[in-house]
Amino acid sequence: MRKYCLTYDARNSKLYKPDELKLKIASALILGGAENLKSQTASTITFESPKEMNIVKWNALIIEELYQDIFYYLCLVAYNDKSGNFDRSERDIDLMMRFKKLLEAL
Repeated sequence: MRKYCLTYDARNSKLYKPDELKLKIASALILGGAENLKSQTASTITFESPKEMNIVKWNALIIEELYQDIFYYLCLVAYNDKSGNFDRSERDIDLMMRFKKLLEAL
């Protein structure tokens, strides 16, 4: 399974009630074969798809079904053979320490 991240914004937010647009997007993705949809933030949906659906096919589906409703960015979530997808929600302590040292050096 491949994992994708869709970040979006409404073209006209006055046309939709809260969560109405998200439900429309989720419905289109599920009809296209998406599984395991998650929404960690207000305008982001992550989902898994069968291997036969690649990013070009997902982009075509979004253009066909949702182009009039949203501005969007679609990307493939990075994959690691050891632990699966890099979609951790915990912070990276080493990265935070290196960043702090870099700021102090400036």
